[in-house]
Amino acid sequence: MKRLLIYFTFCIIIFSGCSSKTIKYESDAALTRRAVNSRYTDLRVFIPKGWFPTEAQTDNFIDIWLTRDDYAASMIFLTVNIENSDFNTDNISLDRIFELVKAKTEAEGNSIINPREKLIFSEKSLLAFEYTNPKEELLRTVIFPFNGVFYECRAIVLNSEAAPSEIFNVQNSVLKSAFTFN
Repeated sequence: MKRLLIYFTFCIIIFSGCSSKTIKYESDAALTRRAVNSRYTDLRVFIPKGWFPTEAQTDNFIDIWLTRDDYAASMIFLTVNIENSDFNTDNISLDRIFELVKAKTEAEGNSIINPREKLIFSEKSLLAFEYTNPKEELLRTVIFPFNGVFYECRAIVLNSEAAPSEIFNVQNSVLKSAFTFN
């Protein structure tokens, strides 16, 4: 009996210390075999099924733009511009860029509803937060470094036809493809 108690105690300690981290959104959405390339770097991502690439006609800051076929959601990739910030750009961390982008997002009148989520794809760390804009649209921004450049990937749910969990799953899948493709 004492051995059994020691065994169960040992199992509880082992499994509580090794519990898997809960991922808020999956990364298993179907992607096509077509890829879209960054206009500024060597970033490439696969296009999700039911989505298409959009060309930004007026916004030079949008690097990659994907839109769902029914226009219920959109996803954009932007390079993070830190030149006009107080940060020393020589040794900047993902955490500092994340905080800068999040503070800028709040300053623009958006309401943060999920302040921090950590993702790991191919041993690369990414940080995300969710917020609503003044139009009450739900957005999720993921910040990540890619070959010396910090990126912001924003997914926006434009109407109630799109389930946020589905859109953010697609976002994770597209982001994951960036690290497995390149």
